[in-house]
Amino acid sequence: MHIVFLNLADENPHGLAATTREALSKKYPLDQKPRNILETVATYLFGANQIEVVNLFGILQAANRRQAIDAADIPAKCVKADKVMLGVHGTYGDTCHVRKGDAHDTPTLATYVELATLTKEMLNDPSHQYRLALVMCYGARSADFRADHSDLTALSEAQIRSSFAFKFYSQVCTHCVLRMTAVTGSLSFSRDKGESQVQTEAAVLKDIEYAELQREERTAQLFAEHQQLVEEQGAKAISAIEDRLLGYNVRTGMLTPKPGAVAANDAERRVLAYYETVNRSWELKNAASGKKGKIGKLIYYYRRDLDKVIVMARYPEPEVIYSGRRSAE
Repeated sequence: MHIVFLNLADENPHGLAATTREALSKKYPLDQKPRNILETVATYLFGANQIEVVNLFGILQAANRRQAIDAADIPAKCVKADKVMLGVHGTYGDTCHVRKGDAHDTPTLATYVELATLTKEMLNDPSHQYRLALVMCYGARSADFRADHSDLTALSEAQIRSSFAFKFYSQVCTHCVLRMTAVTGSLSFSRDKGESQVQTEAAVLKDIEYAELQREERTAQLFAEHQQLVEEQGAKAISAIEDRLLGYNVRTGMLTPKPGAVAANDAERRVLAYYETVNRSWELKNAASGKKGKIGKLIYYYRRDLDKVIVMARYPEPEVIYSGRRSAE
């Protein structure tokens, strides 16, 4: 297996590109002698496994991008590859941009149009059949990101077209023969087997709720008020309030409001509100770290003769969920 990983995710040498390469090397061992006759035949026919990382940050900003792409020999590398992976960061609430990190407050890096333009310059053989994996968290998630995406067959055509992946693919697919995959949740690769894993839908929804809770002005206000209260009344007074209103939760290892606890004054109200928010945050974050598996993957094809994009849900069984126009509008 020859994989080319086009990196627009991390300039950090220990970032997504490096961890993905390390994980994939478990699935496609590098510099390892064939262990059996099948691997011997595969190596003879297709060559040894290769996972090549190509950093695109400098190329994206280059004054003469075409020249920079050719100098790095990227088109030739992509043609030779069995699979091309495009590593970028996405967030659930933005279906138009990729970012410089995986958080909502990180700067945007490129729009789907800009990324598509760059991709077309790299996948520039119109007759070659490319296999592209969009390695992007929430890439296939619709703009209606709070909707339950566990049953992909239930998504409307408008929801499918609204995702970053659909918009991006629609810009690229007429330029070459392209099969592309993308996922609806947080994406990673297992360290033991190098297999792709997508966050469960239940975990995605909790992750969204957690992130939004952290960004609420009220949450920041509660934390600031609690800190001010400790400074004004002292740790001993706050501890007395906690003893009266809170109990120790063995499961979470945290102080938790006792059942039926009622604040008798403003200080106690603020303490209760603070701990209710802290506990809610813990529950959501813990739920968001739920299991991952072979779920939430979409496959994109283009029927040139019909000028139609075909979108297929990969799991639990392959099923076409969209066949229609390329336009995301």
